[in-house]
Amino acid sequence: MSDVAAVTIDVSNRRIGLVVWEGSTPRSTHQLGTDPNRTVDEVVAVVGALLGGGDRRVTRCAIACVVPGLDTVVAAAARSLFGVEALVVRPGVRTGMDIRTEHPREVGPDRIANAIAAIEHCGSPVIVIDVATALTIDVVGSAGEYLGAIIAPGPEVSLDALTGRAARLGPIDLSPAPEPPAIAGSTADAIRTGIINGAIGMIEGLVARIRAERGHAPVVATGETPLASAIASRCPCIDAFDPLLTHRGLLSILGSAQTPSNPRDLSLVVP
Repeated sequence: MSDVAAVTIDVSNRRIGLVVWEGSTPRSTHQLGTDPNRTVDEVVAVVGALLGGGDRRVTRCAIACVVPGLDTVVAAAARSLFGVEALVVRPGVRTGMDIRTEHPREVGPDRIANAIAAIEHCGSPVIVIDVATALTIDVVGSAGEYLGAIIAPGPEVSLDALTGRAARLGPIDLSPAPEPPAIAGSTADAIRTGIINGAIGMIEGLVARIRAERGHAPVVATGETPLASAIASRCPCIDAFDPLLTHRGLLSILGSAQTPSNPRDLSLVVP
């Protein structure tokens, strides 16, 4: 890596996504499985292998983590690999997002990052969809304020629940394929149709209800899997899809955490 400025890390329930940035351009992207029992040394070894070792030219790092305990592990690994103190987005960290929910500290850091990046992409109001372990829909108002969310099982979780509770239904591959028919001729295709078209129908229906209640707003979607991209491409209500939306939001938060007078000050915890 040369002239690398930043690394963003998104720790979800199933995957850890890592993006190396040169300015605002993603230089490389990487993924590894999430394991809540990973040690710092393991993360250093795996990420180091992906990146070809650490790099002291990395001057900034931001982390969003929804797995309890892994945030400190990943931050320690970043310190070892890059020699920087990572900005871990958690309750009490200023992100510039006005969160107007009953319990602001419950809003996940990945969803805050998504909302920030979506505003930068198309302004506000905006509706943000993340197709991941959970299928989340976050709503941002006209003043850029975070208003609330809808959370439902993601397609992979829905498949796991179905096949785990039905003895005659074996493992099904949800890898992107031609658009599944409305009526399938085999059990495997019937499940695939139900999961994929079910997710599409749920997204379309929920967005329609949000727009009916709040007024029209563009929809930006994200998700770091090919399945997420395939589902988003088949949803007429979705205006844009960006698999790196969470990372762009983290990069924006990281940028706002630095000031010309103190470019390495990441201590933004609100008293």
